[in-house]
Amino acid sequence: LKDHGDNLSPEDKSAVESALEEGREALKGDDVAAMEKARDRISESSHKLAEAMYKQAAAQNPDGDGQPSGSAKARKDDGEVVDAEFEDVN
Repeated sequence: LKDHGDNLSPEDKSAVESALEEGREALKGDDVAAMEKARDRISESSHKLAEAMYKQAAAQNPDGDGQPSGSAKARKDDGEVVDAEFEDVN
């Protein structure tokens, strides 16, 4: 919200901030139902924020490869790819 809040409408930004405050207040208590309700409200209101973030990423990368600009191209030129096996030892 701090990084991308400027991309939201004032109403959407206010809804996210309100949901976050509701979540903080719910965590202070012991009411699990209130916590779940707050979590759901945060999730629902944050969808607009995610949408704004994706729109900004798309605007920065007009070639449409789905990657942040420069990252996919840099990986293609990193050199030879080596296939390897590994074993997880605990």
